[in-house]
Amino acid sequence: MQQSRLPVVNRSNKLIGMVSQVDCHKALLVSGYHCDQPVKVNDMMAKSYPILNPQDRLAEAAIKTQEESADIFAVLEESRLVGIVKHVDLLTLLN
Repeated sequence: MQQSRLPVVNRSNKLIGMVSQVDCHKALLVSGYHCDQPVKVNDMMAKSYPILNPQDRLAEAAIKTQEESADIFAVLEESRLVGIVKHVDLLTLLN
């Protein structure tokens, strides 16, 4: 299954960012053009990201995803990543 965005976690499984295919492409193009040092995930990941709670009701989660422009949502429990949910999966379940 191909994902357009993935969570980045630290050693304690705490979510510290999200990285997308677009982020990777931009970083590789800039790095390749300037022949700089290798790009680090920390330098290109988004530090702001939408989250869901495992206790969120399905309808509430679907509404929340409508308010965000992201297609993938991190599911956090006590600041730790326990999963990801795709917007399309929520809509499929509601259907």
